[in-house]
Amino acid sequence: LNQRPRMTAALDAVTPEAALEKAALAARVEPAALTRGGDENSNMPLYMFRAGDISVGVTKAGGIPAYLINARSIGAQRMSNQAIFRFAETYLKSLGFENMRATYFETADGICTINYAYVQDGAVCYSDLVKVGVALDSGEIVSFSATGYLMNHHTRSVDYSPISSEEARASVSPRLTVEAESLCYVPSSGLNETLCYEFTCSAENGDRVLVYINAQTALEEQILILLQSDNGTLVM
Repeated sequence: LNQRPRMTAALDAVTPEAALEKAALAARVEPAALTRGGDENSNMPLYMFRAGDISVGVTKAGGIPAYLINARSIGAQRMSNQAIFRFAETYLKSLGFENMRATYFETADGICTINYAYVQDGAVCYSDLVKVGVALDSGEIVSFSATGYLMNHHTRSVDYSPISSEEARASVSPRLTVEAESLCYVPSSGLNETLCYEFTCSAENGDRVLVYINAQTALEEQILILLQSDNGTLVM
């Protein structure tokens, strides 16, 4: 959060009136229902708007919805998982976030929070993260955060030919069984990224494991354990 947002760096400033329209779209209310609050003048300057329990922040550069919080109380769950993901994806597209893939999700306090990452040329860009919270009582979007996306989104270019997935797979421990594979960009030290093959594996003890193999050097970059339960899928 100490860096300048890459997404908005070259975008022109928008007027408060233009930002209000975007805030109303994010909040699913009429513009007249929103009142303007104090601006946020951080590394990512925002226009702030409110409507009852709803707070919305829109970037001053580009007029992109950055976050939404709806603090209303949540009732009993009535929505299916299939509907929840459909509502979240429709919401993202309505705000202009295209080519997003659901990665992990967690359910707590009547809200399912889904992490979405941008996909470029088939590779998942984990730094370009958007979180969408869906109320399980109605399917309403009650939280949204595009901070990771706005801070990191850009067009990636690779100045080398990645090794084949077969070469990368050879670096995975023989004690793991590979079940799926894909390309991705994973955060590394110094605010950089590394192009990796992500291998979804099962271990001998039944654990589900993610192994990240550098697509240039074939060296192992990370290993994460998937935590799967009725309340979601997370990594550690």
